[in-house]
Amino acid sequence: MNECACGAPRRKFWVWRDDNGVLHASGFQPTSGIVQAVIAATARDALLPVAERRAPKHQVHDADDRTKGWEGRCSTVLTAAAS
Repeated sequence: MNECACGAPRRKFWVWRDDNGVLHASGFQPTSGIVQAVIAATARDALLPVAERRAPKHQVHDADDRTKGWEGRCSTVLTAAAS
């Protein structure tokens, strides 16, 4: 669970909203403004599905609900390479 299907290491990120309403992703838990905690390879991967509803490069999963996740674009590359 700590690796993407392509082998990229993943860790926990917290997506949080600052005082101006802008979303950020951080490897350190903020004291306030938390929107969601996710398991992702990078902060950008953590932010894309939550903030912009776009596909991340690597798989992202909700840290609290493992059934909720977003497939990474790398998975389509792996599938194409295996064909």
